[in-house]
Parts: sequence; C-alpha cells; structure tokens
Amino acid sequence: MAWLSKQTLALLSKERLAEALPVLFDDIYRYTEGWGNDGTLDPFKAIYDIGFQLNIRVASCRELADDMEATKKLQQAFADLDDGSTPVALLLPWLPSEGRRKEQAANAALRTMLRTYVEKRNAATTPNSDAIDVLLSQGLPADRIMNHVEWKQKVINEVKSIIKKYTGDSAEPLHKLLATLPMSVWEEEMPVFDLVLRESLRLTMNGAMPRYNHRDLEILGRRVPKGSYVVYQLADVHLNPDIYENPTAFDPMRFGPGREEDKKEPYAYLAWGVGRHPCTGMKFAKLQVKMVVSYFLSAYQYDVVDKNGVTLDPLPTPNYNDISKINAILVEFSTEAQAFLSITKTMSLERRKMIGTDEGLSLIGSPSVTPSVPKCQDRSEKDQARAVKSGNSLHLEKRP
Repeated sequence: MAWLSKQTLALLSKERLAEALPVLFDDIYRYTEGWGNDGTLDPFKAIYDIGFQLNIRVASCRELADDMEATKKLQQAFADLDDGSTPVALLLPWLPSEGRRKEQAANAALRTMLRTYVEKRNAATTPNSDAIDVLLSQGLPADRIMNHVEWKQKVINEVKSIIKKYTGDSAEPLHKLLATLPMSVWEEEMPVFDLVLRESLRLTMNGAMPRYNHRDLEILGRRVPKGSYVVYQLADVHLNPDIYENPTAFDPMRFGPGREEDKKEPYAYLAWGVGRHPCTGMKFAKLQVKMVVSYFLSAYQYDVVDKNGVTLDPLPTPNYNDISKINAILVEFSTEAQAFLSITKTMSLERRKMIGTDEGLSLIGSPSVTPSVPKCQDRSEKDQARAVKSGNSLHLEKRP
C-alpha cells in the first residue's frame, strides 16, 4: 500500500499534471467532437468515457491513450471487473461463484493488455515522460508496473471570469484556452467550484466502506478478529441531520465561512477518506472533474427536462441503493419521472433556449430527430437498454 501511494503521488504531482493539461484538453475536445453535429446519446456513458480516457492518459502511455480501440477494450475489462465484484465474491473469495470467475477473467485480460504496453515501452530506445516510462526509469521491473440553476450559473461565471483573466480576448478554441490555465488556477482559484464539488460528493458518497482487518482489535467493546471486515456506512455522517442541516438538500454554502458544518465533529466528511490513507488520486480526480465540467458548461447550454421538454423542478429522487456503482451508466432514478439533458453546442459562451420532444430532445428550429430508442455510435445493446431504462439521453445540435 505504501509503495502504491508513493508511486501514485509521484505520477500525479502538480508539475506532471500541469505539463499534461494541453493533451488532456485535446482528449476532451476529441471525444466531444465525436458526438457529432446532431444526435442522441447517454450523458452518463459519454462523460464516463471521457473520464476513463483522462485516467489512461495520465496513468499509462501515449501508445495506449492514442489508441481508441485499445482504450475501449481496457474500459470493458474494467467494467467486467466491476460487475464481478459482487458481495459474494468479496466476502467468500474461495467460493467459485460466477462473479468470482468473471473477476478473475477480467483481471487476466487487464494484466495481458497492460503488460503489452509496458514491454513495448521497456524496449523503446528513447524514453519519454509517460507514467510507464517514469516507473521503469525508477528501476521497477516491467511486471510491477449538477443541476441547480443558481449554483450552475455561479460556476459558469467563475469559469468565464478565469478564462477572461488569463486569456483575454484570444480567438483560440475553448479547449486550447482552458489548457493554458496554470495548475494553481485549477487548485486554488475556483472557490465556487470547490464548494459545489464538495457538496455533490457529500450527497453521492453514501455507500458502505469495507476495510479488511489485519489484526485483532476492539471497537465499542466488541472484538473484531483478524481476517474479518469492518464496514462503515458513510450515510451515517453525510446524511446526519445532527451534523448537516437539511442533509438531503443541495446546499454548497454549508461548507462556506461562518457555517462549515463538516467541522462540527471529527470525521464528518469522508468523501476522500481520512486518516493514514486518504484517496491517493484525489488531486487528479478533482482536476479531472473541473476540466470536464468547465469545458461542458462553457461549450454547452443545458436544462434538465422530462420527456415532454418541461423543466424538472424538483429533480427526480436518486436511488441511493444504486448511486455509488463504479460504472456511472448503472445509476437509475427511483421515481417514474424520466430525466433528460437538453443541450446544444455553442462556439461562444452564449446561452440558448431549447425544448424537448416526446422521445428525444431537439433544439427549437432544428431538424426533427425523435428516434423511438435513443442511439449512440459505438454503443452495445446492453448499454442501449440501460439508457432506455434510466431515461437519460442527450440530443445534440452543434452550431454551424
């Protein structure tokens, strides 16, 4: 664990991330351009794909990150690994269950794919600054290798202000402008974004956190033997009304000066972990969210609407029994109301009005595109079924 944390911190250093910003925004631009000028897609799947690509870019090598087909195969292997991580497989690892077999097959596929690229970089005559090369240069063997209108507008204004401050009236494309922002801006000059992100994580990180016990210990007078699991329910603090006023409400200012509800007692906020081993990738995770959301909010106008194009207020209630799945495609709503994102691409920072249709979403004055089943390029039948079940789709129209 200590070795992994040390290597991860080195790969996600401020200097390395600052150097990677231009190519990361190139990836974001490449994926969003792939959405086309007009069509319907699943926002959960689309944003998840971008996030996975950014992780591969930072944590592997350019040969893999530049190969979209190889990245898709790797992403599928991770999805299979996630699907195989069932409660039975976790608590009874010796049982030859279906989940266990799927997990083992996905692990083998991941090892085989990654070993290919590690060996390729190990044999290269000219090293570079990619993550795999950095690890190899240290002598490591190759085998070790939101939607609330007020706050949405506040974040948009913050991003626009930062772009204006650091790029002036430059005519460069948006992703190029964002790529020129110093790392210090992303880490220190987005207080509104930080509040929104912190509150969003408090509301969504409410699953159970298991910890394997390596020695006998006592908790609240009860003996916990070595080899057993201790499971902590994050909702016990994140949704605790004694700590957070009106805990299910979205209220980023609860973390602001004068309130700071998370400081009422120790360990009242656990989204990134605490103690000796908080989330090692926290810095890059925050940067990744800020990059994607900043680009999305600056390039697109959107509203959350129902199937008839009527703005949803209030929003559908999330299903907290399903919301913490690793694969965001699986997130569903516990009410019958369907939620769509109605968006349009804009080359400037202008905001445009749009409406929805019964089965898809379209812009006022745009061609009628209302397929009975939302379609998206390069999408499996299983993903199609998930999108239809959850009712989350995007209809895009790019400005000429």
